[in-house]
Amino acid sequence: MLKRGRVSWVILLGVVVVGVALMVPARAAALGSAKPDTSMAARESTRVRSIPLPVPVRKVSEEEFQRLLKTVKEGGEYSRSHSALELTRIRDPRAIPTLCEAMRTDSVSLVRSDIMSDLGVFGDRRAVPALVEAMREDSHIGNRCLAASVLARDFGEKGVATPTLLDIVMKKGFEKEDWEKVLDRPDLPDSLRIRLVGEYPHRLMWSALRALEEAGGEEVIAGLERAQQSEGKEVREAAKAAVERLRAREKANCEPPPAR
Repeated sequence: MLKRGRVSWVILLGVVVVGVALMVPARAAALGSAKPDTSMAARESTRVRSIPLPVPVRKVSEEEFQRLLKTVKEGGEYSRSHSALELTRIRDPRAIPTLCEAMRTDSVSLVRSDIMSDLGVFGDRRAVPALVEAMREDSHIGNRCLAASVLARDFGEKGVATPTLLDIVMKKGFEKEDWEKVLDRPDLPDSLRIRLVGEYPHRLMWSALRALEEAGGEEVIAGLERAQQSEGKEVREAAKAAVERLRAREKANCEPPPAR
């Protein structure tokens, strides 16, 4: 028979072993859940610029406000984009003319696109004419698509934005070969290459398609039905699927709620 002290040690050792056995799977599960998401969706989400909610987040002095306005016009590339975002957080309506002018005239397409998104969050309708101009005349096809999306999504200008979005779905306004030549340039910075890959022709088509589906309506459905006659197989298939989803959504909205 084991002595009492030895029995106690055996029991204690058993408790420790059981505890470790229970902790290892839990720890492994925790580590597994903490692993970074390397899926395509997660990688794409890291490219999206973070935009604040459309509420006042902070207040600044008049001196700081004027400094941000000046930086949007005269600062470095990153500073211009960051200052525009800060002005969106402040939400002082006096910033709208400066932001609109910067969106028209900034020499860097990525800065212009950031300002477009900022204006959408800001929600001031004085930005609509500048966004319409950008949708029709910006030198970058990705920016024209974004301006149209902002107009439709954030300002309800579906009728104005739909023709441009449909054109992009039909892949008008750019050549795939030219796009690939730009991406193949050895002097292209990696950060810019990542952004441009996100605006690759097929990706632009899907971006425009999402904006059209969000807008909905008979005009959008009619345009997507015309897109089903496109020479491009991917355009035909995407347009057909979008029409089916829109029709199903319309049907669901028209059906009366179930009786209780």
